[in-house]
Amino acid sequence: MAIKEQAMYMVAVFPYLRTSNVARFRGLEFRPSDDLEGLGEDEKADVEQIRTLFYLRNGFRLSSVTYAMLRFSDDEEKEDRLRRLSEAHQLITYLYSAPDQVRCDVFLHQEHSAVFTFEKHPVCTLLVRPDERVVVDEGQPLPEPDHRHEIPGWNVTRNLRETFYGAPELQIYPTLGWMGLNRSQDLYLHFIDGPLSGKNWHVVELLRSWYPRTRGLDRVKGGISWYNRSVSQIEDPDMEIVSLAVAFESLLGLDRANRTTDRFVESVQTLIGKEDRLALWLRQFYNARSSVVHTGQPEEVMFLPTKDETPYRSLVDYGRHIFRACVETVLQGAAMADAIGIVELLTTNRERFDSICKTMAGAGTPEWRLAEIARDVDGIERNEYIVDRSLKVEVQMCAVQKVAEAYLATNPDEQQVILDALAKVAAIRTRDDQLKTLGAIKELDDAFKNVGHVEGIRWPNIHYTVRKLVETVWRRFTFVHWHLLDEKRKAVEKSGGNA
Repeated sequence: MAIKEQAMYMVAVFPYLRTSNVARFRGLEFRPSDDLEGLGEDEKADVEQIRTLFYLRNGFRLSSVTYAMLRFSDDEEKEDRLRRLSEAHQLITYLYSAPDQVRCDVFLHQEHSAVFTFEKHPVCTLLVRPDERVVVDEGQPLPEPDHRHEIPGWNVTRNLRETFYGAPELQIYPTLGWMGLNRSQDLYLHFIDGPLSGKNWHVVELLRSWYPRTRGLDRVKGGISWYNRSVSQIEDPDMEIVSLAVAFESLLGLDRANRTTDRFVESVQTLIGKEDRLALWLRQFYNARSSVVHTGQPEEVMFLPTKDETPYRSLVDYGRHIFRACVETVLQGAAMADAIGIVELLTTNRERFDSICKTMAGAGTPEWRLAEIARDVDGIERNEYIVDRSLKVEVQMCAVQKVAEAYLATNPDEQQVILDALAKVAAIRTRDDQLKTLGAIKELDDAFKNVGHVEGIRWPNIHYTVRKLVETVWRRFTFVHWHLLDEKRKAVEKSGGNA
């Protein structure tokens, strides 16, 4: 069934990577270009036209590409989709640049993971059809411009940085003079359906995750971004060293304080172990980095493992393996901290409710904000029986009201009884009587219980986050308070209004 046509969207394309099936990364769906199921008519036409623009080299057009639809209704949603695409792009590039265990050659260079975005926009012919020192090849008929010298086209970006204009006659080639495609490469088989490699397990989990801010991602994102620059096929050896060194510094949180080399060595050895040969490489690598930064060229780009100083292999060859070991160790540590619940143990439920209210009042799309509070809601439920004397009814009502309001803004495909109850809770104001406010929350809790388990809902994760918050607030924290207020009301009514 075709979805309702949306006013605004972008098409993201990985032309040099393929997928045999739908692969969901960072909340986006990546599909083979012959899979147009569920697209609107304009979207289908766009994808079918865009897929014909990519060439491997002259006369060799790519038969298929991988694409994702980035749909949005405002600038906030657009920014959210582009952020997710950027994270997926960085993680995919990192995973596919894994070095061979023996030869140390990377599987795919940065250029193979190039990503393009296309956003429909009229384009002036002067920008896409130059007339200075060019000869126009005979080819397909070109669309005639309108009275403003404009033709249908796109605003295009490469790797979310370089921008240019695209027209129907556009031909896009790799940045490399020669680039081959890998027959075994498949996003779906490698990262969704196939067995996970223990060396990259936690990074693949980050790639699969839907949460806007996955724990560990912020810590490694900067490092991975710089690592990816070191795997460019056209990067000079000295810049490979600098890029990889910045990747280490970002990952390890090194600043410009004194003893940077010693702190670099200590930090890496703390993560992956103290070995004399590792310490030797670490010092040689960081000395090479300092030489490039301060003199413009490295003293030595090769590793010197023995006293006779005979070069063995490139410092960067080893560095990629060591960096990836550090990344997995950092993510494993974050995963262990999550499993034990270190941060959760140190956080009160009052703080979690305050965090929910702050997040819901902040920037971002309703979907993004509701996904962001999932961890706080889970923590509230797990710690519902821990006494927190600082937790007030007012902050709980504030959290439920703001969450209900945001959930309604997503246009959820819930049953009408739930939508009506959500509307009542969303309409709560701080000046309202507490009995009335808690009664609205009770009505919403009853609606969720009466409907029971739901299937096929558009935002299942968000649905259960909202439902869990309402159930926990009502069942554990406010039911007794509501009951006391209700008993007081009944007593007042029974006495004729004289309490």
